[in-house]
Amino acid sequence: MIKLSRKRDREILVLGATGTIGSLVAKELEPINELIRLGSRSKPQYSENMEHFFVDVMTGKGLVDALAGIRKLFLITPDMMDQLGAELRIVEAAVKAGVEHIVKVSAFGAAKQDYMIGCIHRSVELAIESSGATWTFSRPTVCGI
Repeated sequence: MIKLSRKRDREILVLGATGTIGSLVAKELEPINELIRLGSRSKPQYSENMEHFFVDVMTGKGLVDALAGIRKLFLITPDMMDQLGAELRIVEAAVKAGVEHIVKVSAFGAAKQDYMIGCIHRSVELAIESSGATWTFSRPTVCGI
C-alpha cells in the first residue's frame, strides 16, 4: 500500500537522494516545510523526517510507486549505460503520474549538442519541454562537488 501525503501541492520527489547533489538538494528542502520524498537504491542516513522509496533509475524499479502523489520532481542520474533511456523512462513515468514541474540537472552546453553527454541531456530536455510539465534545467559546468 502506498502512503500518500494529504498536502500533494507541496510533495517533491528527489531522485539520486544518496548522491552528492541529490542529498544536498534534499537537505536544503527539508527546512522549508515541503513534503520531501527521497528516491534511491539505499536509504539515506540523513532522512529521518523524509519518506524514502526504493528506486533504481537504471531499471525503473520502484519509480511508479515513488511518483504516486508527487507534484514536483528533482531529476538527476549518474553517468551510466543507457542514461538516455533511463531518463526518458523517468520523464514518461513522471508525466503519467501527473508531475507538474520537473527540475533536471543537465550538462553545460547541452543546447549545442556538440558532444555525447550534451546530446544525451538535450534529448531528455526536449522530452521534458514537450511533456506539458513546467521545467527548470540546471546546466552546471562541473559535475559533482
